[in-house]
Amino acid sequence: MLIVPLIFVTLITGITSMEDMQKMKRIGMKTFFIYLLTTAVAITIGLGLGTLMEPGVGVSLETALEFQDQ
Repeated sequence: MLIVPLIFVTLITGITSMEDMQKMKRIGMKTFFIYLLTTAVAITIGLGLGTLMEPGVGVSLETALEFQDQ
């Protein structure tokens, strides 16, 4: 959970250290949109696989409690 904010802050720090404002704006916008795009793709893949594989289907609370008692 800490990786995403760490990468985001690193990208922002690197972009803001540039001196040319026009170049900084162009690279900053590209970086931000690529970050949003890759995040959306990752979320889509995760939700899609979760929907297709249906994790937890067939497992009941009683079964889990039986294993816990053993």
